[in-house]
Amino acid sequence: LKSIHNCRPFMDTSSFISSCSAHLESLIIQAPSDFECHKEEAVQTFHKTDLYISLSHPTFGQSYPLNLVPNKGIYCTSNLTRVPNPDYKESDGKTDDLSTLISKSNVSKFKSEWSLGLAVVSEDKEVLSSLSQSEIDEVLPQPPSELTHLLSLYKEIKSTTAFTTTSLLPTPTFDGSILTTKHTSISQKLEYPVPSSPSSWTCLHSPSEYKNDGNLWLNLSDGYLAGGRKNWDGSGGTGGGMIHYESEKASGRLKPLSVKITTLNAELKGVDCFSYDEDDMVNIPNLREMLDNLGIDYANLNKTAKTTAELEVELNLSYDFSAITEEGSSLVPVSGPGMIGLKNMGNSCYLASVSQLILSGNVEEIWRRYGKVEIRKEGMMSSDILTQVRKVVNCFKEGYTSEGYTGAVGDEDDPKGQVLPTMFKKSIAGEHEEFNTGQQQDAVEWFRWFLERVSEAEEEEVKVKGLFGFEMEQRNVCVEDKTVRYKKSEENCLVLNVPKEKIVYEEEQEREEKKMKVEGEEKKKPTGKVSIYDCLDHLTQPSHNPDHLWEHNNSRGTTSTLGVKTFPKYLPLQVQRYEIDEATYMPKKLEVDVDVPETLELEKYRAKRPDGDVEAPDSAPADAAPAQFVPNEATLQQLMGMGFQRNGCVRALLNTGNSDADSAMNWV
Repeated sequence: LKSIHNCRPFMDTSSFISSCSAHLESLIIQAPSDFECHKEEAVQTFHKTDLYISLSHPTFGQSYPLNLVPNKGIYCTSNLTRVPNPDYKESDGKTDDLSTLISKSNVSKFKSEWSLGLAVVSEDKEVLSSLSQSEIDEVLPQPPSELTHLLSLYKEIKSTTAFTTTSLLPTPTFDGSILTTKHTSISQKLEYPVPSSPSSWTCLHSPSEYKNDGNLWLNLSDGYLAGGRKNWDGSGGTGGGMIHYESEKASGRLKPLSVKITTLNAELKGVDCFSYDEDDMVNIPNLREMLDNLGIDYANLNKTAKTTAELEVELNLSYDFSAITEEGSSLVPVSGPGMIGLKNMGNSCYLASVSQLILSGNVEEIWRRYGKVEIRKEGMMSSDILTQVRKVVNCFKEGYTSEGYTGAVGDEDDPKGQVLPTMFKKSIAGEHEEFNTGQQQDAVEWFRWFLERVSEAEEEEVKVKGLFGFEMEQRNVCVEDKTVRYKKSEENCLVLNVPKEKIVYEEEQEREEKKMKVEGEEKKKPTGKVSIYDCLDHLTQPSHNPDHLWEHNNSRGTTSTLGVKTFPKYLPLQVQRYEIDEATYMPKKLEVDVDVPETLELEKYRAKRPDGDVEAPDSAPADAAPAQFVPNEATLQQLMGMGFQRNGCVRALLNTGNSDADSAMNWV
């Protein structure tokens, strides 16, 4: 403390009172019980140290860098120091306790400590006088009456837990909830007796490949014991369990359920069960009965291997993802204008990708409108939408990040070149149930929600969403009398599907795929390529719907063509690389790269109205009987099989021309 006094001029009590006396009346009378104390980060920038916390109404508790303080007056000064957290422990990879692993994942490597003082700021944003925390604690143990109220507010700020940026993050939870299998009744016959001694267990499919690592799965239909799946990098199990299931299925024998035999115990708690048919971990309500039918003496077994949930948490704690990111490249951490990263807030890559696309300078109108931080004199800026947009855009533009870090350059906690946009996410998410969680979300849905939220808050006549808005037009031709009807829709993103017939694989990849099928190996399918023009052609090619009803002549059958009516200045494109698996009715990802040139020629995709088109009447003749909408039954069943309710599926088909499942699913 003495060294601190020796480094700066000593401010006596009377001098400080003289400097702040003119501003005492501006102090808030009493701190609200629910106020937010932003000690960790400024509300308008990502600065984390040398902050000035307001003691006045209505911005009490909000913090700013000196050049952005909203008013002259008295402020708490906050300086952040990051120190190692004694509660942080590295995962040793040996524990079998899932709750212990999860608790470790929620403890940060560093913790923040604040040093709070007081300062008087002039109208020109200059510090007229100040007191450090040590001076306040030592020099003013019994303050004069003039400072009683000021120091009570100071103590309120000092004792209050900081409303940190990390407190805005969704709390990660794991409740172990899994779906109950639909195969609660299966045919069982023990064809492969299971050895009573665990030391004799091995993979029946590939005994030589089994690593004796406990990754063994027991098929509950016939007792077949085999290794689990191979991982993407070739590690993991032998894949024997899946190969056995596929082989039996090809012979007309469905044997869908398996249990990880090394997780069995007398209570059957925390046992891993998997359904090959449902391609997911499942809960089997009558597992005890199924094991009894096969004669498995689980009462005398002990859990000897980690469950899948425990392995996933442990992997998230210890896995080096740099091994699969820019593999083989020599990377040097960089920072500065245009080189700012957004740290992951828990499955928040959708937010980061959209923000990097439209806020980092690619859209010049946003860059100009929100590239400068404005001084706000009122309101809760931590939750103000436009303030938080400016905060992110200005960070991209100026290239500054948080300060106060003393670790090695390139460390994952190094703030240089990266920020944590939690206030931004919170303000944009608002009351949205999905975006307020830590779950992964669709980037296009976030993009649309962002445009709506920002446009609602904007006072300018030209809204941000107008930069991306355009019209699509569908030309529907009646098969019966060739009359047409045009249907317009407003969009802000052109959604494209991948035409599977246009995917091209390299000859070498195709030969390798055939070789894998012959050898019976389970391996990742080679990545194909498709042109963006193929996706655009697929969107605008004519389609036929034989079930569409025309009311004016009570006939069925429509030929539809889709085109872009108006083009915006900025046209967002989304390529959907998922399709519906016809066997399971579940979404399945297409392993395909989309070739996109730097310049796109889009004129051929403009909506056209040929000369000679005769528009169909809006309604049926007076003597015509109204026909009831009849949904395509096959498509309806396909949608319902995916978990959607019947009424919703019928509405989706009604609004998408009663055509294909993909269009209806997108509408839902």
